[in-house]
Amino acid sequence: MNSQWKAYLLVALGSIILCATVAIVAPDVSAGRAAFAAAAPEPQDPDAGQPFQKGTTVSLAGGGHLGAGSFTVPANKRLVIETITIEGSTPAGDMLAMISVTSGGAGLLLHRLVLTPQGTFFGKRVFVGTHLVRLYANAGSRVNSQVLRSDTTGSAEVLFRISGYLLNP
Repeated sequence: MNSQWKAYLLVALGSIILCATVAIVAPDVSAGRAAFAAAAPEPQDPDAGQPFQKGTTVSLAGGGHLGAGSFTVPANKRLVIETITIEGSTPAGDMLAMISVTSGGAGLLLHRLVLTPQGTFFGKRVFVGTHLVRLYANAGSRVNSQVLRSDTTGSAEVLFRISGYLLNP
C-alpha cells in the first residue's frame, strides 16, 4: 500500500473516531431546554391572561433635565407588568439620575429602576437595564415613565419596553 493511501486511511479513521467521540460526549440539549422552559416566568393564571407589550420613548431636548412618557391601560382590563427593559443614551459625561415607572394600581406608586452604563458609543453614553417586576395598573389608568438626567447639554433619549399580561377585572 503506498503512502498516499495510508494517509487517506488515517484521515478517514481519525474522522470516524472524532465523530464517534462527539456523539458520545455531546450533551443532551433537550434537558437544557426543559430547564430553561421551567425557569421562564409564567403569569399566575396563563389561561386568564392576554399577553401585553408596549414601548414608549422619552426624549429630552437640550436644556431639559426631566422627561416623561405614558400610555393608558385598555378599558375593562387590568395590566400586570412583569418585565421592564430600558435603554438610554445621553451625551458623553451625562448621567441618567432617575429612571422610574408609576402605575395606577392600588394607589399611585413610584418604582425606581437601576441602569448599568455600557460605555460611550459615537459620542453618546449608553445605559441599559432589565427588571423582573410585579406591578399592577387598573383599567383606564396611566402607566408613566420618568427620566431625570444630570446635565442639560445636548439631547438624550430613553426607550421603555414593558411586557406582562392583561386580565379581565
